[in-house]
Amino acid sequence: MPTPALLTPIVTGPRLAIRPGLAEASRRLRADVHDRLQRAAAALPADHALLVLDALRTQAQQFASWNRRYAALARAHPDLDSVALAELCRRDVADPVNKPSGHQSGAAVDVTLLRDGTELDMGSAYGDFATRGTAVDRVRTDCPALTQAQRANRDFLARVMGMAGFVNYPEEWWHFSHGDRLWAQISRYGHDDGTRADQQVAREAYTHVAVIDSPLFEAGHAG
Repeated sequence: MPTPALLTPIVTGPRLAIRPGLAEASRRLRADVHDRLQRAAAALPADHALLVLDALRTQAQQFASWNRRYAALARAHPDLDSVALAELCRRDVADPVNKPSGHQSGAAVDVTLLRDGTELDMGSAYGDFATRGTAVDRVRTDCPALTQAQRANRDFLARVMGMAGFVNYPEEWWHFSHGDRLWAQISRYGHDDGTRADQQVAREAYTHVAVIDSPLFEAGHAG
C-alpha cells in the first residue's frame, strides 16, 4: 500500500494551476505522477496552463462519488435493476472496491487547459453528465459532435499529457492517469473494454499501485 511519503502536494506555477474549490487534502499525487504533471505543464506555450480539477481521493470520497452518481442514474432510469444501474455507474465513477479509481492512489488527475487564465472550450463542462446515454455524449473524449476548435483543444490536451506518459480514460476527456490499472490496461491492450475477458489486466497482477484505504488516509493525513 502507498505510504504518505509517496505522495506530494501539487506545486503550482505559471503553467500549472489548481481549481480554487479543490480541498487541500485532494491536492496531492504520487511523486512520480506529480513529476509527469509538471513535465506536461512545462511543455505548454507561455500563454497556456494546465488546470487541475481533481487529484487524490480517499476511498470514502470515492464511495460518496459512486453513491451520488448511482442515485442520479436510478432517478433517470427507474426501470433498471441494481445490476444494470451499477454497470452504468461504473462508466462514470470507478468502483471503489472492485476496480478502484487511480484517484484513490494518487495516480490519476483530472485536468483541463487554460489560455491567458481562461478555460478553453472542451465541448462540455467538467463533471457534466447531462449528455451521457444520448446520441451526443460530450463526456466521451472522442465525441463526433464537437466543433473543430473543441476537437483541437481536446487533442492538444491529450497530446501534452500523453507526451508526459499519461493515458486518457476514453469515457471522460478530463481524466488522465499513470501507473494505475487503467494505465496498465490501455498501455497493454490499447483499450479499457471490460467485455473482453481475455484482454484484462487483473488487479492482483498489477499490485504496485494499491488503493489508499488505510485509517491514516481516511483521516485526511495523506502526507
